[in-house]
Amino acid sequence: MSETTKITVATALALHREGQLDQAEAQYRQLWAKSPGQPEILHLMGLLHHQRGRNSQALSLLTKAVSLQPTSNVYQSNLASVALNTGHHDLAAHHAALLLKRDPGHLAGLQTMISSLLHLQRLKPAHDLAQRLIRLAPKSSRSHFLLAQTLSALGVSYWKMPP
Repeated sequence: MSETTKITVATALALHREGQLDQAEAQYRQLWAKSPGQPEILHLMGLLHHQRGRNSQALSLLTKAVSLQPTSNVYQSNLASVALNTGHHDLAAHHAALLLKRDPGHLAGLQTMISSLLHLQRLKPAHDLAQRLIRLAPKSSRSHFLLAQTLSALGVSYWKMPP
């Protein structure tokens, strides 16, 4: 990516972060027309489409970004997260697994994988990963929440009412 293109991507991303989605989308489209095949532009457009509820387009763009740069943990994580958030639990688990194969301690990847496995009723693997997540991020409320979800799904309760 040229230095000029990087500056323009930075400008579009700033608009995106500020919530100026129409302007950001217009800039992303201009960038894509100038530099087709840039995975970062596809990735950012995919995230923008997800924010706008255009989930099939989001998944398509994020999938293309991952196919162009399959070793990007950021792209893989965001694709898995969008797949999870749109109810594509098998797809989310698949991409989270690919991410975790490369980076076993990736917190967002673990969280997405646990949530996907819970939706797929694969409770024991979800619980095992939740225990790993607790060891990696013991102060994270999300880690404790996911562990509690897995325990609840397994029917385990540590809370007992006094007599």
